[in-house]
Amino acid sequence: MVDYPQIALQARRKVLEMIFKAATSHAGSNLSVIDIASVLYEKANLESDKVIWSAGWKAAAAYYFLARKGIIPTQDLATYCQKITCNKCNGTGYQK
Repeated sequence: MVDYPQIALQARRKVLEMIFKAATSHAGSNLSVIDIASVLYEKANLESDKVIWSAGWKAAAAYYFLARKGIIPTQDLATYCQKITCNKCNGTGYQK
């Protein structure tokens, strides 16, 4: 049996860590979707099911669950909304 409360707890911890580290986003918006996202992403087959989020301020939560499902690399969560160093950012720190 899937332990949804435990999945949601892990998500809350990681999403709050991501938001704090990035010093951006709305914690309340992200936390408000975690319970339903915990169930949704455990049941969804992301190869055939499409999940659409209508609120951009919940991006940290969306990224967490995409990483949990293996759609994006888990290590990318550590750089959520962080400046990057690359040739594509023209010195701004943000990739274009």
